[in-house]
Amino acid sequence: MRSWVAIAGLLLAGAAIGQPALGQAATIQTEKPEGPTGWVESGEQVRLGRAGIALPKEIRGFRLIETRLLDAQGFDAVARYQRGDEHLTLYLYQPIDNAARLQWNSALNIVRRRLQSEGGGAAQQVEAVAAARGPAMLASFDNKHAADVLMMGRLDNGWNLKLRLSSRPPAAEARAEALALFNSIALPEGRSLIAPDLRPIPACEPLEFARTPKAEQVSSQQRMQLTLGAVAMLSSVGKETDTTDWCTAGATQIGQLPITLYRGPAEKGANVYRVPLGDNGAMLKLEPAVIPVGKAGWWLLFDRISDRIVLQILDGPGDDADMADIIARFDQLAREPVTIVGRN
Repeated sequence: MRSWVAIAGLLLAGAAIGQPALGQAATIQTEKPEGPTGWVESGEQVRLGRAGIALPKEIRGFRLIETRLLDAQGFDAVARYQRGDEHLTLYLYQPIDNAARLQWNSALNIVRRRLQSEGGGAAQQVEAVAAARGPAMLASFDNKHAADVLMMGRLDNGWNLKLRLSSRPPAAEARAEALALFNSIALPEGRSLIAPDLRPIPACEPLEFARTPKAEQVSSQQRMQLTLGAVAMLSSVGKETDTTDWCTAGATQIGQLPITLYRGPAEKGANVYRVPLGDNGAMLKLEPAVIPVGKAGWWLLFDRISDRIVLQILDGPGDDADMADIIARFDQLAREPVTIVGRN
């Protein structure tokens, strides 16, 4: 039986997303727990210090075989378990942009696409379930060789919990086991899961502008101002993005990674965009800039788990085709950013 593929790893490796040549221009200090921010062993548990979330070393016969940090600051981590030929993976991460509805739909598309390539992949059931500390999202998938289950919950401080289970059929038993496994996660005192938004995201009406936005040259002084603007925006980490009136503007791919474009309601006279790059919280965004550069009032942002990258300053908004073109050129844009602000 095959194991789950770590899409978060493929995002930066297999999908050929460039590493910026520019170093961080600033770092914002976030609230830290006492002690280590990474994985810490404590008796029969392992604990992610940054999140204050603990996991048992054994869950219903699944043995912990690996814990790993996916970023140096402890904002993104994974734990892997195995029980015979069955596999369980738990992801704990706090994205900068918390658009949980878009991230959930992106995760479903990624898992479905991969399973379809193996002869399965249709979602059998997508539902909200009552977990021990609040509601969570659950989806099960039809696969010839296994019952695959995806679960996701979001804490009220912006941390996301994601579970992937590759188990034996039937799917109904796998769903029940996934919920029991999810409930074994020990959450921080006083924290709870918030209600998920499972409403389908409708297709957008076509949007086309007469002109394509152009990138502006940025001076050293303007770069400093943009850095300060990006720092100010990082103060909202953990806040849920309202996606009530969002729609699906199109689909493309980077390498083998399926990409969905989402368009939001108008801000400052034009629509905004968000594009999840993978399912680990990375988000490409086109929206009005906090600090305009001359007449250029729009910026293209790339939020990773540990930093916010200003990729370009544009002299106007874009349409669906412009966003598809930006994604096609993403590797080049990511290598030559305007500024980078990290969090620690």
